Amino acid sequence: MLFKYFVIALQILAALFAPPARFLERALKNAGTSAYVSERFSKYTNAKTVSYTLTENADAAYITGLLKRRTNIDIVSDDSAEETGRLTYASYERAPIADCLGAVGGGYPFSAPMRVSYYGESGGLLKRSAYYCNYRGITRAEGMKIMRHFETRGLGAVDATAEIFNGFKGDIEKFRREFCFPAKNAEVIFRSAKEGMSRFEYVEGEYGAAIDERAAAAALLDGIKTNDAEITLKILKIPPTLTAAKLREITKRRAGFSTGYGNSKPERKFNIELAAKYIDGTVIPAGGVFSFNETVGKRTADRGFKRAPVIFDGQLIEDIGGGVCQVSTTLYNAALYADLEILHAKRHSSMVGYVRPSFDAMVSEFNDLTIGNNTGCPLYVCAYADGARLKIEFFGKPMDRGVEIRLRSEVREVIKHTDSVIINDGSHEIPESGALRLSNGANGCVSEGYADYYSGGALVRSQKIRGDIYKPMNGIIVKNASSSEAF
Repeated sequence: MLFKYFVIALQILAALFAPPARFLERALKNAGTSAYVSERFSKYTNAKTVSYTLTENADAAYITGLLKRRTNIDIVSDDSAEETGRLTYASYERAPIADCLGAVGGGYPFSAPMRVSYYGESGGLLKRSAYYCNYRGITRAEGMKIMRHFETRGLGAVDATAEIFNGFKGDIEKFRREFCFPAKNAEVIFRSAKEGMSRFEYVEGEYGAAIDERAAAAALLDGIKTNDAEITLKILKIPPTLTAAKLREITKRRAGFSTGYGNSKPERKFNIELAAKYIDGTVIPAGGVFSFNETVGKRTADRGFKRAPVIFDGQLIEDIGGGVCQVSTTLYNAALYADLEILHAKRHSSMVGYVRPSFDAMVSEFNDLTIGNNTGCPLYVCAYADGARLKIEFFGKPMDRGVEIRLRSEVREVIKHTDSVIINDGSHEIPESGALRLSNGANGCVSEGYADYYSGGALVRSQKIRGDIYKPMNGIIVKNASSSEAF
């Protein structure tokens, strides 16, 4: 007796944990009904169909009850009153579809296909087709309910209706290829120009064309009652997503900065103006990175750069490309005022005369200035050099209204310079005073740079950008060996 109950318990456990298809197949067989359980899933409804044939001894209510007693099974449709029929079920592990298909037939196609005629907007027959319906005896209201159900799960009108009518999607795709084309967005042309002249030219976008697919789907459902549908394909005008007016809004001046170079030697002026030309007209895409070295390129004589003074390890020496660091520094400050992301910037070894401490940006073969575009829109770089001043501006999405950034340099400590005395080797003409000053020295310092953010004229927050230590630049005095004066 105990063994009998043990066997029954095993059978119950096997039934409870068996896959739904296997469980139903076994249950139908035990009920005296020959059954075939389909393993096909609808990828949109997550439903399976049990096809069965009733025998004289089968109890339709009992078969339906088998499903209801299975706690993770949801009855979608029940045709068990027929001699042959189907039961469709879905797992509760995903969204049940009984709310949409509960009143709909369980999968019988029409005995005859739906006759469909397509017409153009101006009249004229475009195509005749015949579709089978995937559900038995549905009304238009039920069809709309099914279509909305599929649309809420991310399907478009065509795919949703294709779940009801075989063939609809293929015809709509054919008409789409024949009549539809995408909208063309407006374009902006950015070109070099003198300061004060317009740099932007705007080309208006063009409308596209698309089929009103939902109207076509609704017209198809209108024909359910008569099994005959007439569909007029309505062509919709699709506006461009980006208009010239929108482009004008995101190509405004965001920020700029300028430095003077009018007292520089001609070779240094030439290098500044050449580097500015390479930068002018650059477009930094949204999320893109600007590299000074990649944009300007190598500073070599072959590319036109000249020898001019550069700072090297706290001293002024002559080298190819002297003056280019003033361009990188001007760009760096413009980027700070534009609230861009500074990815990499390096100070000079000694202070420069054209910006305050902690706001210079030295570039070389081994050091780059890189800036990230964090504005969400393209940035356009304009550089002007007129022989006296260098000006660099960023155009793009403007700063928030009322927001202003002010840069602040604080010197924490001054590092005094000294003079180096060298003996005249005969190459210098020494005055009667007995000494000749070749260069004035410059103090170094310990400094910090800050960006102060104002809104409506009130300080909102301060952000430390960096801290630096600049070497002093020693002066150089030449004297004759016989001179005993102290300097």
